[in-house]
Amino acid sequence: MSHFEVEQSKDGKIKRILKDGKPFSGKLKLEQVHSIVKIYFELAASNLAQLAATSESKSKRAFGLQSFMMSLTGLEAFGNTYFRLRGDELKNAEVTKLVDAKSGKLIDRLKKLIDLVGDGPLVSQDKIISAIAKLSVDRNALVHPKWVPAS
Repeated sequence: MSHFEVEQSKDGKIKRILKDGKPFSGKLKLEQVHSIVKIYFELAASNLAQLAATSESKSKRAFGLQSFMMSLTGLEAFGNTYFRLRGDELKNAEVTKLVDAKSGKLIDRLKKLIDLVGDGPLVSQDKIISAIAKLSVDRNALVHPKWVPAS
């Protein structure tokens, strides 16, 4: 994947654009981060629609799996985006550091981030956290399958 850098002057105007460290003369369209998060949920919904429309079991399995994975990826991307923006808004370096670290269990990070931003608990927070934890375990089992001998 290419890496772009945008160098700006003191007044915020673009001085030059670099693509993989080299000057880039083409056009560059910047996308707001939330629109990327939206794509995951659109893909999940599209796969659910295809799941409902097909009768073939192999396709149902594929569409269901893709929908599940995109939903969880979208959830994590939304959390990272929301808490990064909220951390920047609050000028809370601990929030930003935790979002950027992307280490540890998703559920532990979400719990800590909710506490750090100080907006108070969510309605039915324990139920939501519990559901996300279960879905995260299911996702990890799919992404990191363990070999077991056949019986």
